[in-house]
Amino acid sequence: MDLIFNELSLSEPVNNQVLARQRMNQFVLLIQHLFSLGVSKDLRVADDFIHLFLANEYKIVQWLNDHDVDIELKRFFKARISRKPYIDEHYESSLYQNFISSEFKYKEKVCKGLGIAHLVDGIAISFFEEEWNTHALNLTFIELNTLGEIFEEIIEIRHISDIKHLDPHKFFFENRSKLDFGIRNGEIIWNYYSPH
Repeated sequence: MDLIFNELSLSEPVNNQVLARQRMNQFVLLIQHLFSLGVSKDLRVADDFIHLFLANEYKIVQWLNDHDVDIELKRFFKARISRKPYIDEHYESSLYQNFISSEFKYKEKVCKGLGIAHLVDGIAISFFEEEWNTHALNLTFIELNTLGEIFEEIIEIRHISDIKHLDPHKFFFENRSKLDFGIRNGEIIWNYYSPH
């Protein structure tokens, strides 16, 4: 299951580095918790993710090199943000085509990460603040169909910014785990019985 970063949750940097470290630590601990539950193995982020500002004059890349931040927390985070891009245009070409022919908006703001969460049937994850203190978000989905007509609808996506947001997704997690387990077993059986 894919965990996709909501870039809008970092659109307003905090006032100082102390708050920025606290905010980032809380975010990484949430990701660790999700991974320990088996919710996901990777965090999808945009290419410019490490250059986003946590505070004025303090970017994520600076947090990753900050001697005042726990080294294990940084090590864990580095390992997880480098695995999958938002969308791999080569290996996920149909998904990429759907993405570039669509637009997603949250309260009139274009939102790439939230849109990708919808396209991959995953879960969006945000830094915690009051606006993102919810287990679901409504987006406007705008798509240009093959006839050149604009299609628009309101969609709801799964969302997490705090551990308390996990409970409403429990049924979804259980079903996805069964599906993922079935796919893995199918691959094992296929590899076992296929000629080498």
